[in-house]
Amino acid sequence: MKLIKDENPMWDDNKKTIVEEGPFNLKNPEIGSPLEEEWWKLIDMDQNVLGYGWITMENNDFEISVAIHKNHQELGLGTYILGELEQIAKNRGFKATVSVVRKKNDNSESIINWLCRKNYISHWLGIKGMEPKSKEFAINVVKKSDITLIKNLE
Repeated sequence: MKLIKDENPMWDDNKKTIVEEGPFNLKNPEIGSPLEEEWWKLIDMDQNVLGYGWITMENNDFEISVAIHKNHQELGLGTYILGELEQIAKNRGFKATVSVVRKKNDNSESIINWLCRKNYISHWLGIKGMEPKSKEFAINVVKKSDITLIKNLE
């Protein structure tokens, strides 16, 4: 298997099958429409797409999102994609990566747990700014609001 950049990414049947539009806030979910994000796809030896990772760069943030085909989950593929995209961020000079877990994601608790195991820390905008919070805090907040998790790459 290998992770390759999806040149000129468009919303297609593969993405629609693997990526749920709702939890990820994708801006162009119509088949054939171009995607603004930088997309990477994980393919096997037969060129089957096993999953996707995509990057959104806004406000000096390197935001990573990952989705794995339901038949290939729990095999470490998401961890592989996440690690590769974190390395891309580091190579581009970013000091941290961001992942946003949406309140409308039915799997938000397991995603937060997974990201915390990968050294992401939940943050909440407070009076003093972005303060780190516990995993439990993130799990409770995501029921009401989106939550940001940040990983320091240094």
